[in-house]
Formats: sequence, structure tokens, C-alpha cells
Amino acid sequence: MATEYTPEYVYELMNKLDEEVSELRNTVGSLVNTVKELDKRYGELAQRIDAVANALSGGRGQSDMGSVLREIAYIETTLLNYRDQLGKVRDQLNDMLNQLNKTMGELSDARSMIFDVVNNLRNLLSNYQSRLEELSITITELSIMLSSRLSDLEREIKAMRESVLLSKGKQ
Repeated sequence: MATEYTPEYVYELMNKLDEEVSELRNTVGSLVNTVKELDKRYGELAQRIDAVANALSGGRGQSDMGSVLREIAYIETTLLNYRDQLGKVRDQLNDMLNQLNKTMGELSDARSMIFDVVNNLRNLLSNYQSRLEELSITITELSIMLSSRLSDLEREIKAMRESVLLSKGKQ
């Protein structure tokens, strides 16, 4: 049995697809912001690494080594955080790709549905055209038959009138 594609169904499907596209748009916006934040952190981290490299190459004293070690610990923590953020971005991208694949599948289904609806309409119109052509032929045949019948009736009435007039004339 064919699926009935009511206007309500099509409207709901279009709204659902619109919501999914909006979700994708929001996910992309979130990813852009996350990447900007990661880029900013990367810049800060590069500056700190340069500072540590300069401190180590400068041959600073024992007290400076404590601050260098703190800076290295901070860099290590920042790198771990950076790695975690990249993992989240990767997961968001995977989710977005999955959502995009799902939406593309639904768009393909919608396209098929629209094709089916158009095909059904085309078939219905073709059926109506055939019926109208048959009806036109039937009406033409009936019209010819009625015209012939009317001619016969007119002749009979004329003959009856003449017969009545003749019989009145004989009296």
C-alpha cells in the first residue's frame, strides 16, 4: 500500500528538515567559536614556550629554574587541555557529519516523496484526461442519438398533425 503524502505530512517533514539544518548551523557556529578559542590558546602557549626556551638558553640561576618548572607544568596542563578540546571538536565534527548524513538521507526521502506525489498527480491527471475523453465521446454519441431521435419525433409529430388536419378536413 502506498504511503499517503498529505499536506500535513509534507509540512511536518519540511519543518523537521528546517530544524535539523538549524541544528547543523548552530553546531558549525559552536565549532567556529571553539576553534577560535583554541587558536587563541595556541598563541598564548607558543609565547610561553618561547619564554621558557629563552629562560633555559639564558642560563638563569636556581631561583629562575623554579619559575621555569612552573611554566613547564603550566604548558603541560595547557597542552592536555588543548588535546581535550581538540577531542571535543573532533567529536562535534563527527556528530555534525552524522547529523548531516541523516539530514541528507531525509532530504533524499523527501525528494523521493515529492517525486512520488508528482508521479501520482500525473497519473491522476492522465486518468482524468482519459475519463474526460471517454465522457466527451459518450456525450457526442448521445447528442447524435438525441438529435436523430428529435428528427424522428419531429417527423412523427408533423405526420400526426397532417393526419389530424386531413381527418378534420374530411369531416
